[in-house]
Amino acid sequence: MFWAQLMALLGGGREEEILQLSPEDFETTGGIHYYRLHNKPGNSIKSDAGHRLIPVHPELVRLGLIELVELRRRASEPRLFPDLKRGKHKETFTELWTKEFTKYRQAHKVYWRGLDFHALRTTFHHALMENLVPGYVKRALMGHEPLDEGEKSYAQDGISMKTLHGVISEIHFNLEQVRSPFSHRNIGSKAAPFRVVG
Repeated sequence: MFWAQLMALLGGGREEEILQLSPEDFETTGGIHYYRLHNKPGNSIKSDAGHRLIPVHPELVRLGLIELVELRRRASEPRLFPDLKRGKHKETFTELWTKEFTKYRQAHKVYWRGLDFHALRTTFHHALMENLVPGYVKRALMGHEPLDEGEKSYAQDGISMKTLHGVISEIHFNLEQVRSPFSHRNIGSKAAPFRVVG
């Protein structure tokens, strides 16, 4: 009930895409941390366009996401969120987790009808629009189909990680009051009247 929401808000991933991540999906190039959303045994991506690389937002680094990845690697965990279970009907992580997320929001009085997990992805897309990010970059980050032949056939190796990271880093939300699950990362941070529970 901490990382998945922030990753959607600051990276635009779909719920199942984020919940099924493995520590091995995280890599680094040129000093930039990123994760790979892709099909593999046990994973499901909505479409071919959904296969993509997402730079880790600086706020997620600050809060300790890479530290969590390393923790899971050392424990040889196959998933970033190893305690999640798949539902029996759809066999997705989303099936059970969505219900728990709804209960969590209701219990903490942050539930608004119609604003579910997908609203975080929508907010990310809106932030890209507000920042005047070109459509081809937005589509690459959101996992949407390219619109024309130029995007499909002439993009060569795609958009550089440096460019994608620059775009992601320009997305700003006030997260000063969000406390990291890693307590040592909160030293020196501003006192917060609340903390994320769960």
